[in-house]
Amino acid sequence: MLNRHYWMTSFFIGFVLAQDSSFTFQQNDYVNIQSSNTIQPENAMTIECWVNPDQENYDNFDPIIQYLRITGSGQESGFSIIYYDGMFRFIVGVGSGQNDIYGDDLNLWPGVTVNSDTWTHIAGTYDSETGIAKIFKNGYEQGSIVTEGGSINWDYISDMDMKIGRSVNVDIGVLDGYFSGSIDEVRLWNFSLDASQIQSTMCIPPTAGASFLMAYWSFNDGNDATISDLTGNGNNGTLIIGGEGYWDSDVYEGACLGSCVDTVITSFPFYHVSTLENDMGDDWYLNIQPDGNDYSYQINLPTQKSLFIDTCDPLTDFDTMLAIKDTCGNPVSITEFDDGDSLFCPISSIDPAWYASIIDSITLQAGTYYIIVDGYNGALGNYAISVGTLPEIISSEIAEDDSYLEIRFSEAMYTNATAEGAVEPSDFEIIFDQNTGGTATGVSLDYLADNDGNPLFSGEDTIRFYITVIGESTGQELITIRTQDNASIFNSFGMGMKRSASITQSLSDSSPPSIVDTNFPDGAQSIALDSEIEISLSEPLYNAETNELLSSEDLEQFVTLKYGDSLGADIPFEIVLEDNNTTIKIVPDVVLLSDQTVYFNFSGLFGDGKGNDSLLNLDLYFETLDNIPPMILTYKLADDNSYVDLIFNDKIFGDEEALSPLAISNVEVFLVANGSNVDSCFVTSVSSTNSNFLSGGEDSIRINLEYNGTPEGGEKITLSPSDSLLLYDDAGIPFSGITFTGQLELNDMLPPSIDSISVPIDSFIVLMESNPITFRFNENLDSVSFTVSSLAMDTVKYSSLLTDEYLQIILEPPFASYDSIAIDFTYLEDESGLTTVDIAYTYRTPILGDYDLDGKISYNDMWDLVENWEAKNYSYELGPFEGTVPHLISFPDSKFSMEDGMAFVQIWSWYQSNFGEIVDDSTSFESLVNIVQSNKFLSIPIGDSILCGQIQFVYDNMENSPDFQLPTSKKNQLYLNNHFPEEGYSIIEFARSGLLANDTIKIDISSILKGELTYTFKKQNDIQKGYYEINHTPLPKKLSLYPAYPNPFNPVATFKFDIPRYLNGSQKVHLIIYDVRGRIVDTLLKQELMPGTYKAKWYAKHHASGMYFAQLRYGDMIKNQKVIFLK
Repeated sequence: MLNRHYWMTSFFIGFVLAQDSSFTFQQNDYVNIQSSNTIQPENAMTIECWVNPDQENYDNFDPIIQYLRITGSGQESGFSIIYYDGMFRFIVGVGSGQNDIYGDDLNLWPGVTVNSDTWTHIAGTYDSETGIAKIFKNGYEQGSIVTEGGSINWDYISDMDMKIGRSVNVDIGVLDGYFSGSIDEVRLWNFSLDASQIQSTMCIPPTAGASFLMAYWSFNDGNDATISDLTGNGNNGTLIIGGEGYWDSDVYEGACLGSCVDTVITSFPFYHVSTLENDMGDDWYLNIQPDGNDYSYQINLPTQKSLFIDTCDPLTDFDTMLAIKDTCGNPVSITEFDDGDSLFCPISSIDPAWYASIIDSITLQAGTYYIIVDGYNGALGNYAISVGTLPEIISSEIAEDDSYLEIRFSEAMYTNATAEGAVEPSDFEIIFDQNTGGTATGVSLDYLADNDGNPLFSGEDTIRFYITVIGESTGQELITIRTQDNASIFNSFGMGMKRSASITQSLSDSSPPSIVDTNFPDGAQSIALDSEIEISLSEPLYNAETNELLSSEDLEQFVTLKYGDSLGADIPFEIVLEDNNTTIKIVPDVVLLSDQTVYFNFSGLFGDGKGNDSLLNLDLYFETLDNIPPMILTYKLADDNSYVDLIFNDKIFGDEEALSPLAISNVEVFLVANGSNVDSCFVTSVSSTNSNFLSGGEDSIRINLEYNGTPEGGEKITLSPSDSLLLYDDAGIPFSGITFTGQLELNDMLPPSIDSISVPIDSFIVLMESNPITFRFNENLDSVSFTVSSLAMDTVKYSSLLTDEYLQIILEPPFASYDSIAIDFTYLEDESGLTTVDIAYTYRTPILGDYDLDGKISYNDMWDLVENWEAKNYSYELGPFEGTVPHLISFPDSKFSMEDGMAFVQIWSWYQSNFGEIVDDSTSFESLVNIVQSNKFLSIPIGDSILCGQIQFVYDNMENSPDFQLPTSKKNQLYLNNHFPEEGYSIIEFARSGLLANDTIKIDISSILKGELTYTFKKQNDIQKGYYEINHTPLPKKLSLYPAYPNPFNPVATFKFDIPRYLNGSQKVHLIIYDVRGRIVDTLLKQELMPGTYKAKWYAKHHASGMYFAQLRYGDMIKNQKVIFLK
């Protein structure tokens, strides 16, 4: 580059050989460096490198550099820069190596975040003298950890080699990690570099023979598999390319720094005209912008500065770009604005406007930077650049009378960007903040003037803002002045002052001193004996005459502290000043006397040091605390144990401030059961002894109690204060006793009762056996009376046995069937004289013949009788008997006879007459009985596998009953029937045992026009149920399937269908349900049927809602019907 004004002396010596490459690592790529004590620093170290990651985030344990073994507590050696929990962390094993780096959580170690596609310098340091490990990013410390200290531990490194780009994690049970991205300039020092040392060397190679440098891998080895250690210590690395890694450009490429500087800027503002020509060269790389030849400027900032940079000038005749880079060549700012807006480019004659580039505001820390001018897409031509500092406010001062605020700017200021016109009030905004302690309510801006009060002309650097304050200020109020926007006022270079460059100033104090508050008011009660009196002031107090600040000793003459009143005994004290002399503490030299009146006065003429005087006078009277603790005088337990009255020597409160009454939570009850079932006692409420609510300050208090049972005497309770809350008197002194009461023995309040019964109430008792019933009591009884009675019998035989613990009553047969026996305890009395009366227990006898004790007489009981009759099981005997149905009294004679049968018949008939009901429980047509209807007769076959059963007839009431032609009853079979024409109901029940044969029940239905028959037949392991419709209509002549009802349905649909009289051959009837896809979902019928009309029900609750099809098939005849199931 030509016409250079300044050359930076290069110190790239020693290792400046072939800085032209870095290596980009991918999965399975790494450098292996054989373990050696020459790369094992002892007392201090620094490991540093440049990295350019391919990605923002990595997996835990992905490394940059690893020379570390962490196998658990007791084996910690080496160092590493490794990714963990969102950051690359510097980890080092130190001291004994006994600390558990992995177990203690790796995220305790300092770490940095790095951006992808950006070169970042990372350095980790350790110093054994401090025991502190640190990590740096681009030369700036990012974090640290205080370790256990000591030298770096290498005892357990064993055969672990140093690796760049890979971590071996077998010791911690995870897969090996790899770095994805570029690595360059790896250096290892046996010295802990500080931030300035890292910053001064990270962008240049170290000099040959540099002190403390143990190893240096520059990665300038081209395509060689050997990564050379340039220190000459022989720690060369071997590049293992197991993935898709490749050689890439050097980290220093493009960062030519001082050697590429054309001009050094030595002062501001700076203006320079130049031409960007073909032969100047492209020395600076602008990263994302299409650049070309360039011109650069160096600036050296001793302190932080906010700069404005632009090429906004009529001389600029090509599309310019601006960039700022740091000493490492990293971009600080790159811009290619198409501005031309008069707000930022006042000389708007530049054409086109987008030729100009502007960095309108950038804040740079102290340091060296480079400004580069480049042409967009390689453009060349003339340009003019302006660089200047942004105007700032240097200081401010307010007049003593708050009449104006004088502001000093960093340079002359104008209202226009062309350095013309005086600034105006409309250029500014004024903000008022009353702040804590302020009394003024607002402020307004009146006009502006120079520092002598004269009108502004133009270009002043000191300006007075004349204001009006509303109200009297205390000096706590704040006013803030700032520009209306970033283009309100300008310096001579046309740079606008930022709105953020504001100034905040407090108003002057124009108020005299005053007393703001005291720590307790006049008339305060129960003041602690060690209390201090505090006076809060609006501001410090001064001597009104000398205007000198008053000390604590000076203030003592203005204070009076006595017992009683102003004539009472003195209380010695000292004064302590706090909070910048705005708090006066009067501290008595002795503890105040208990329960005394104290008089305090503070008065005098005081100033505030600013000419504001005030006469202060404060009079206080207060009562000191009563310090005698409260105690119990007496206590008493109620006769019914419901409460304990406590009598105290003082007024009692539930808090130290004597604001709230005693609460339930203030009292605990301890109970000793002594074998009683009562083992808990609770406080339900607290009240005064006259049962009124507590308001606080009572000396007689009732503790109301509740128990988890009724006390039986012998239990003992103790009342005590709660562990967590204390009781206080009106002086705030806590109750000091351990308990409120001694042990109080509870009175017996438990009446005698029956705890348990061996036979539950309302249970059946066995008809023909003795029935013992044991009643256990809750306590020993002194006397007991009871009766045993029956609804059906005049007397019930029984015997009894009474002990201390129970009463046993043995009920003796005979018993009447279907009877209720009551045991009524008319009187119980315990040993304390407590009584209980009228406790009754009722037991039932079953219906004679109800063998299964289900409360019914049915064909099941009939079959039990027939079966056991056949087997001569005399425990099933029913006769001989006495009495009337249903209260039959059986006297078994160990044989079966007609009396047994007669007893069952009578009971069965009685049951049917009183409880018989129509029950339609047929749910399917599986195994249908082939009932034949021929003219006026129905024939119902009874197969040889049927043990017992029931047939029900339902017909119109008041019709004649059907005529049953039943098989003959005998000892191994019994057929019973009954008619209820007034209810339109008849029933047949039967039971058979022994060797069974086929039989038939014939029924004359000539008297019935229409009806329904349902039957239930019980086999050995099956129950057969069915339905038959009785009518005298002609037998169907054709196959018919009537509309299902209801339709849609949920969950039961009924299908009615006709089977015709004649069909060639014997054919089965099929009734099948299909879904919409033609799949069979249910088969309702599949058997031969006699001609007639039938019904079938489909229970669909286990199927899905939807459309289904019912198909009736009889021979080659088929009928279909659609039904809809809606849940």
